[in-house]
Amino acid sequence: MTAMTATMTAWAGRAGVDTPPANLERLDHRFYFPGAPAIDYYRRAYARERGLASPPDRASTAFAYLLSSLVLRPAWQLGTLNPYPVLLRRLAPERVTVRSLDGLRLAGLYFPSARARAGERRPGVVVVHGRAVNKESTLHYVSFLRRRYDVLAIDLRGHGESEGTVTTFGAHEVRDVSGAVSALLARGATSVAALGGSLGAASSLLAAGCDPRIRCVVADAPFARLRELLDLHRARLHIPREPFSPLAKSILDRRCDFDIDRVNPEEAVGRTRAPVLVIHGTGDRMIPVGHGRRVQERAAAGSVLWTPSGGHGTVYFRHRRGFIRRVLRFLRSHLDG
Repeated sequence: MTAMTATMTAWAGRAGVDTPPANLERLDHRFYFPGAPAIDYYRRAYARERGLASPPDRASTAFAYLLSSLVLRPAWQLGTLNPYPVLLRRLAPERVTVRSLDGLRLAGLYFPSARARAGERRPGVVVVHGRAVNKESTLHYVSFLRRRYDVLAIDLRGHGESEGTVTTFGAHEVRDVSGAVSALLARGATSVAALGGSLGAASSLLAAGCDPRIRCVVADAPFARLRELLDLHRARLHIPREPFSPLAKSILDRRCDFDIDRVNPEEAVGRTRAPVLVIHGTGDRMIPVGHGRRVQERAAAGSVLWTPSGGHGTVYFRHRRGFIRRVLRFLRSHLDG
């Protein structure tokens, strides 16, 4: 039985609805269009949950299912492609396997600092990529971090060479980040920070909210609340809120125990004393800059907000020197001591 089927069966038992049909046993089979038996299952389950006299129609449910699939797995992913082949050869990392807190095997690239190679104890940084890309896409961060810190870049679940088939915008990825923290500490790191972009930023913030071992976080273009972000993009596509938002949310919860209303980095930073450096381009249309401002406002003392010009994930490339200077200054203040 797959993890998704187990999750759905457990939910069905709690809710008193039918168990999932057999054709959903493999998440990667007919992922976007599962067929009439699955659609009917979700229709009945939603109607019972809401106390409706009749279930929603098949067309609406099928469209909501498609929306949930696009949330769980992008239609396009970089997979194992490497956007920096020359840089990767020059950096010559050690390829490692990291265990998430729930046991998934995650692929990683370990870059020991010069101090580590000399046998000295030193701080470390976990580097976390964004959605639909992979660990190799973070090498521009690694290239300057490794001069001073041990760096571990990981493929989140459902990305690159790691196990898993879906992404949950940080809800489950927090276990990946914490697993990487454990791996760095096991290699002798004295303290650990997390640096991530987009999905990686949100996952790092959520992890800091429940893992006190994370000393500080650098968040490049984080979102504050997932529900607001998904509603923004739904509205841009002119998709009516009713019935699709509650129906898609219901399907997501059944498919992989993923409640979008609980993925809130701005609340997570309020539960940790780890300071945060928030970097957010003012021209970001994917995740508007207001999300980054709200995260920094809720974060611990010593947190910093930098909002230069730039779009989603482009601040480093437009302001490379300023980006590197601010990140290293922040890490020296909160990680090195």
